[in-house]
Amino acid sequence: MKKTANKFLINILVLLIMAFGGFFNAHALSKTQTMVDSQSIQQAVNAAVDGSTIIVPVGNYPESVRVSKNNLTIRCAVSMQCTALRFDLWGSGNTLDGFVIKGGKTWGVDVRYNNNTVRNMDISGIVYDFGLPRGQGDANGILMFGSGHVFENIHIHDIDQYHVDDLGYPEPHQDCFQTWKVDARGGAASFITIRNSICNMPQSGNSFTSKALQSSGGSHDWTVSNLVTIAPMMCLFYDEAYNIDISSSTFIGAGIEKPGGCKFLKLNSSPAPHDNKVTYSIFQNITGTPPLYDYVSGNNNCYWQTATHIPDPGDVFANPLMMPDYSLATGSPCAGMGTFQSSPPTAMPPPAPTGTSTSIPVTITSSPTPPYSFLPTGTQTTIPWTVTPAGIISTATDITPTPLPQTPTITPTFTINPPALPSGTSVLTTVDPDTLLVGQAGLVSVSLNGLPSEGIASVEFACSYASDQISVGSVQIGNIFGDDPVSAYNNSQAGSFIYAVAASNGRVINTNGVAFTFNITGMQPGSSPVECKAKISGTNYSLESIASMPDSITVALFSAPTATPLSAPMLTGQVIAKKPVKISLFNPDTTLAASAMTNPDGSFNLIAPAGSFTVLASAEGHLSAQASVTLLEGTTTTLDPIILPAGDIDSNNVIDQYDALTVGMNYNVSASLPADLSNDGLINVTDLEMLAENYRMVGLVTWLQP
Repeated sequence: MKKTANKFLINILVLLIMAFGGFFNAHALSKTQTMVDSQSIQQAVNAAVDGSTIIVPVGNYPESVRVSKNNLTIRCAVSMQCTALRFDLWGSGNTLDGFVIKGGKTWGVDVRYNNNTVRNMDISGIVYDFGLPRGQGDANGILMFGSGHVFENIHIHDIDQYHVDDLGYPEPHQDCFQTWKVDARGGAASFITIRNSICNMPQSGNSFTSKALQSSGGSHDWTVSNLVTIAPMMCLFYDEAYNIDISSSTFIGAGIEKPGGCKFLKLNSSPAPHDNKVTYSIFQNITGTPPLYDYVSGNNNCYWQTATHIPDPGDVFANPLMMPDYSLATGSPCAGMGTFQSSPPTAMPPPAPTGTSTSIPVTITSSPTPPYSFLPTGTQTTIPWTVTPAGIISTATDITPTPLPQTPTITPTFTINPPALPSGTSVLTTVDPDTLLVGQAGLVSVSLNGLPSEGIASVEFACSYASDQISVGSVQIGNIFGDDPVSAYNNSQAGSFIYAVAASNGRVINTNGVAFTFNITGMQPGSSPVECKAKISGTNYSLESIASMPDSITVALFSAPTATPLSAPMLTGQVIAKKPVKISLFNPDTTLAASAMTNPDGSFNLIAPAGSFTVLASAEGHLSAQASVTLLEGTTTTLDPIILPAGDIDSNNVIDQYDALTVGMNYNVSASLPADLSNDGLINVTDLEMLAENYRMVGLVTWLQP
């Protein structure tokens, strides 16, 4: 009976994914609108200190919010059920997550300076600001300046155009993503990531054409993947743009008689644009100009009903046979190209809601637009979340009915702003935590950043540390090296070791991320630098040194020596999951006390100081488990074996339709991604079945002691 029910649920999920490619916007397209009075996101932002997390209760906030602080996280308590007019992210390191932006002026989100993240957004109804001088400005989904920004799961559509045609303005138009050079805002956008997004902008103005991507001022180092575009022009890059890498995207011309493709050109700048490429993408109905022209190269693309194009290696000229979600039908001649066929880089997922929940009835009223509904109408109970400092997560037993707060809740977080990376390829060594007690274990992560798009074949790491203060062990390779890499480890000299990795069978390494980790244990008090320098392979098997950013560790005395000292407490147990599991032990003040990775069979032995802690077991694509433990000197505490439920792909602590959508977006992709729940290197119905078995399950899982 269970198997039959699961198969039925899988069929329902597959039909939803295939029929509604944009159903991750289902909440935004609903006929319902939740109203919560006497609340202000701006007031919460004004009251927050840098590094805070703001959880916004479900509701409509008719305000334009300006964020001039750093390292804030602003998240809707229920994704896509908070509506605002506009957001200005005018600081660095901020995250905006889960909002519907509708009805603002000139733009939906304005992102400036460095390292901001915008995800899970629906942007529409942006209108031109009539206060601007005639001939200036336009209506945009997202404006971006500065560097290091990430945009993912964004749906931009129905940006206003009537002012262009009716008022006769010569310049205004509509763009989904736009940037230009304004030094006071951080300059033209660089080191930008755009992925898993839809730009539905078929309209055009009198003289200027609406576009998915528009840039001037020397933009560079963009990575664009899994982008669906329906627009009169796909891309327009001025002023020596370089290192623009567009892959696995679908471009459909619309809106004017002869839609245009991706154009890179020189405008009042020197040298000309260079090193720009478009690969594994689909171009359909690009009739006004060649799909790719001026200062851009392409290969392995699919063309259908397009203007004349000189074939590049691997190009296909055929009907792509797309499904409603823009994936390709079985047997398509363009298989392996277009949206949902690639494996885009993986960003850090948003932190899961942590803390207690409050509940209050909220009246939901009907609205005449938009025309689609995936939610019931009527009256329902909505549960907004409040959040405690990161690392302490409450279980369902903590839920108590309390009055709804009149302003969004602000809670300080305890994350550290990541260091600014040097330009070019570099290696970063990170120690967690940065202070250990004698006998306590920590984790060192070694990451590669800024890898060239063409990839490298191998890398050699030379790591050094003070062997009289810390010991090292348990080297674990990261997943950026693809399937079946070849590695070698040598620790013949005290205080150093060499770890070398090469991609096998002609593969290359071109994905930034954690290359490997290793455990450290405090030996005696003191301070030790920890650094892993790296050399990457060049032509003719030559090695090239890259920039390195080291870290350090401080070891403090565990306890005063005694004649018969007790051994350090130990926590043991077994956690079963298809992905690697990290065990984290948090102090009452939410700082990390110790952490370790489980063995292949899920078992672990974690050495820690004595005291009361919260222990968290987490794995990519799974709900986490949590327990409270008290560790005593000279004793071993054992937790019950536990299985982590698979399916929480977006790490929002609930297994829902958004996770199923991610499986559909990456279906038949052979890569190590969060959607590969089975960890077999292929995303298919097996992963969907695993998700279905735990569908609608909410974390955290309670972890018990015997």
